[in-house]
Amino acid sequence: MHAFHHISQSKRLLRWLLFWTLGLPQPNLDNRRSGTGPVKLRGRWTSLRPYVEWTSSVSFSKRCGQQATYLSPQQGLRLQVYIFVTDQIKLVCLHSLSTFIKSIPTYNMAPETLNMDEVRGSFPALSGSQVYFDNAGGSQTLATVADRVREYLLTNNVQLGATYATGRKSTAKYAEGYGAAAKYINAAPEEIVLGSSTTQLFRNLSFTLNFNPGDEVVISTLDHEANIASWVDLAKRQDVVVKFWKPESNTTNPRLTPENLKPLLSSKTRLVSFTHTSNILGTIHDVKYIASSVHASNPSALVVVDAVAYAPHRKVDVKDLGVDAYSFSWYKVYGPHISMLYVSSKAQEEMTSLGHFFNPNKTLENKLGLAGSSYELVASIPAVVEYLSPASGKSKWAGIVEQEGLLQKTLLEYLNARGDVTVYGETSDDVKLRVPTISFSVKGWGSQELVETVERDTEFGFRFGNFYSVRLVDQVLGLDKRDGVVRVSMVHYNTVDEVKALIAALDKTIASKQ
Repeated sequence: MHAFHHISQSKRLLRWLLFWTLGLPQPNLDNRRSGTGPVKLRGRWTSLRPYVEWTSSVSFSKRCGQQATYLSPQQGLRLQVYIFVTDQIKLVCLHSLSTFIKSIPTYNMAPETLNMDEVRGSFPALSGSQVYFDNAGGSQTLATVADRVREYLLTNNVQLGATYATGRKSTAKYAEGYGAAAKYINAAPEEIVLGSSTTQLFRNLSFTLNFNPGDEVVISTLDHEANIASWVDLAKRQDVVVKFWKPESNTTNPRLTPENLKPLLSSKTRLVSFTHTSNILGTIHDVKYIASSVHASNPSALVVVDAVAYAPHRKVDVKDLGVDAYSFSWYKVYGPHISMLYVSSKAQEEMTSLGHFFNPNKTLENKLGLAGSSYELVASIPAVVEYLSPASGKSKWAGIVEQEGLLQKTLLEYLNARGDVTVYGETSDDVKLRVPTISFSVKGWGSQELVETVERDTEFGFRFGNFYSVRLVDQVLGLDKRDGVVRVSMVHYNTVDEVKALIAALDKTIASKQ
C-alpha cells in the first residue's frame, strides 16, 4: 500500500516515480475521464475495465485499497486514484485531480479484508486434494472447533451441574457455548436451544404449540422438508387448515414476496413458515419485510424461518429481522454437528413445555431441549464465533461477502453464457440477491449423469438431487423428483481458481456429448 503526502507535486512526476519504483510499464491513461462509468485503459490494463467503479466527491486517506477509509474534501485531499492488479502486487494507487475509484473487484484477487491463506489454513480438510463444492450439505470444520471438542472430552467430560471442580468447569464451558451462540444472533441465552438438527428442533417446536380447529398455517413450498413436515403434521393433529405458499409454477426463479403471500393471510392465520434462502435456488428472501407484513396483517401469527442455507453466508440479527422463530445448523457454519433454534421470549408465551413436570420451564432449552445437546459440541461453538467475529479484531463478514461475490460471479457468467444451461434461482451475481449456492441443469444431460461423469476424472465434490426440497423440485420447478438439479454450493474458503477449474471440467464433459 502507498500513501502520497506531497499533493503539490506534478501529476507527471508522481506517475513516473510510482511506476518506476514498482518496475511497471507506464500505462496509457489518455482516455481517463471523470464522473460515473468505467475507466478506459489500454495495453496490459484492458482486462480491468469491467471491474472498475467510480465514486465522485470522495476523498483519499493515508492508505489506498479496496476498502479505503476516506477523509473529507475539506482536508484538501481530492485526488483521482487508479487501482491496478498485477501478479506481484494487489493494489497500486496513482493520484491526480478529479474523482475516485472506490473499489475494484477482480477475478484475480481476494478482498483485502479476507486473507485467503489464513482462511484456508483454518480448515485442515482443505489441505487435501478434494475440492469441496457441497458446502450447503455441510461445511468443513474449523481446526479450533475440533480442538475444543477434543479438549472437552479429554479434560471436562462429566455431567453438568456437579459441585466438584471438573463439574464446575464442564458446566461453565456449556454455558459459555450457549452464551456465544445466543450473542452471535443477538438473542438472549434463554431464547435459544441447541439440538441434533433443524428438522428435530422444528418438530419439537410443533409439539409445544396449541392451535384451535379451523385456525390456519401458511407453509412455503420452496422450503426444505424440515420446515414443512412439522407444520403439516401439526395441522393434522389439531384440525388446522394448511395453505401452501406457492409462487408461480414452471418458472426458473420463484420468489417469496409479501405480495404473493398477502392473499393467503387472514384473521385465522396462526403461523407462517418459509426459508430465508432456498438450499437449491440460493435466492435471498426479504425476511424482515415479510415478517413485518405478516405481523401487520395478524399480530398474533408466528413467523418461523429456516435459515440453514443462509447462515453460512451472512451475519444474522434475529431482533432486526423481527421473526418469532429462526433456525440453522452450526455444522453448515464451519462448526460442530449441532443445530440451533431461536424463539423470542414473547413467542414462548404461546408454548407448552416438553420437559419433565418437575423441571423449570423458564428457558427455551427447558421447554423443548429434551437433553438433546451434546456437551462437547456446545462447548466448541465459541470457536466458530471467534473465527467469524473475533472479539479482538475485525469481523470477517465484509470479506466473506466480497469473496463469495467473486465466486458466484465467475460461475454464473459461465452458466448464463451457455444456451444449453438453465440456472434455477436468481441469475444475477448481486450479493444482495443471492448466495453462492447455484443449481442448474444442462440440456441433454441428467443431473446425476453429469455430476458422476465430472467426478470420475476430477477431485470436485458437488451433488445432484432434490436436497430434501422435493416440493420445490417437483411442484414448482417441474423437474424429476429424484434426479433434480446439479448443485454447486460454495463458501468463502473456496477460491476463484477452484471455480475456474470446475468450469473447465464442465466444459469438457458437456462437449463430450456434442
